[in-house]
Amino acid sequence: MKKIIILLCGIILISCNNSTHKRTIKLQEEVENLPHVQEEDIINNMELVQLDSESKHLGRISKIVQLDNFLYLLDQQAMCLHIFTTKGEYVNSIEKQGHGSGEYIYLSDIFIDKKKKTINLLCSNEKKVMVYDLRGKKMIEEKRIPKTFTYMAKTLNGYVGYMGNYTEDIDEPYNYFILDEQMNVVDKCCEINKYLESTVNAEIYPISTYKDKCNLITEMSYDVFTVSQNRANHYFQFDFGKYNLPKQVLKDLTGPFKQDKEFDPKYVYYIYRFQETEKYILAYLYFNTQNVLYAYDKKSKKSKFLELSFNMKPYFLEFGKIVGFDDCKIHTLISACDVREIYIGHNRYNDFLSLYPKQIKNLRERISEPKDSDNPFIMIYNLK
Repeated sequence: MKKIIILLCGIILISCNNSTHKRTIKLQEEVENLPHVQEEDIINNMELVQLDSESKHLGRISKIVQLDNFLYLLDQQAMCLHIFTTKGEYVNSIEKQGHGSGEYIYLSDIFIDKKKKTINLLCSNEKKVMVYDLRGKKMIEEKRIPKTFTYMAKTLNGYVGYMGNYTEDIDEPYNYFILDEQMNVVDKCCEINKYLESTVNAEIYPISTYKDKCNLITEMSYDVFTVSQNRANHYFQFDFGKYNLPKQVLKDLTGPFKQDKEFDPKYVYYIYRFQETEKYILAYLYFNTQNVLYAYDKKSKKSKFLELSFNMKPYFLEFGKIVGFDDCKIHTLISACDVREIYIGHNRYNDFLSLYPKQIKNLRERISEPKDSDNPFIMIYNLK
């Protein structure tokens, strides 16, 4: 926990170019009992996907992206990309580990090019992106990249790459590099804190896209930058009011004379993912010993923390771990053993069937009985 906090709390020492006037998105309400996300006007509906477990068994899924009816799952245990349909049907896997042409040592990220309709695999060790058709059957090209990026995303006019706090060139000690279509650097943003050099939290995905914009967050603070016309400019800053980490604590953690500190769990320690939608700016974060969703209504200018526990409809299932987030959907993972407990209607402590008969009936009608060893389930939350 200490390592994560140190990694994510360098707000005092982070400097970013193009940062002038700061617009803030401020939490207005006191946090007492958190409303559930289903009680708010955020989620339109949800789809439960039972993945085919016979054709392909999955390892540790770190990211999901979706285009049309295809789901792309980055498996960082097996170091490959799996492709399923939104009905759970297995399509293909890209498994090309090796040292030869068309192969890779390590897959660090995947991203979609919606315009060209391609799936892109970031191979950080080789400094390249492997571009495939949407079924993963044919590699279209390999693109060389100028830096050892940890994550990448497609922008309207090029790409953006994230360095993961690793300074590859002392003359360019930045976390973000903006690239044109030919992968040439055209701008950069956010100097790397020298006290946090070469430390990165793999749970955090700091890039999101909305319409023609690509938004970036400094994972060690609450500042968000936006890329437009191949330039990065400050967009806004999350302000959690009294739940922000105190400045003196941040200095103690990230300065040259670091000190051990015990923290009150009410503070916002880090943001996993963030996303702008048509109606909201959302952030998936850790607060008060649990993962919650922070929702800022762009029209009313109001914001609140929302609980992500068990859904009450249409199934009694946990919300799941968020591994995919775009401007239309949230993708979460729920283990097969957790789904099976609800499906059979009980465990050693609870009689779910008597408490939630309608929800369990809906679940049994939707899926076949899973085994504990099956692939995880995917819940797709369609956002309003």
